[in-house]
Amino acid sequence: MSGNIKVGEIGRRIYFAANYDMSGASSVSAKLTKPSGVEITVVPTVQGVAFGSYLANQYATYDTQAGDIDEAGTWSACLTYNDSTPKTYHSDDDTFVVDAGC
Repeated sequence: MSGNIKVGEIGRRIYFAANYDMSGASSVSAKLTKPSGVEITVVPTVQGVAFGSYLANQYATYDTQAGDIDEAGTWSACLTYNDSTPKTYHSDDDTFVVDAGC
C-alpha cells in the first residue's frame, strides 16, 4: 500500500501486493474499508512489469477517483482475484493511513 494519502486526493496510486500470479485473472477487485466501517469496491489493474520489490503479475495498482478517499484514519484493503478454472484468491489484509486534507 502507498502511504501519505490525504482526504480528497484524486489520482493517488495505491499498490496492492497479492503474492501470487494474477496473469490469468478474469477479474480482480479490491475492497477498501473506511475507518467508519463503510466498504467500497474498486477495480485495480494487474501490473505485468516488476516494480521495486513487487514482482510482475503479483501486484495491482489503483489510482484514486473523486469521492473515494473521504475519511481520515486507518483504512484496510483486501484484493480478490478470480480466474476461469475457477479459482478465487484473497490477498492478506493490509492497512494504510489517510491524513486530513489541507
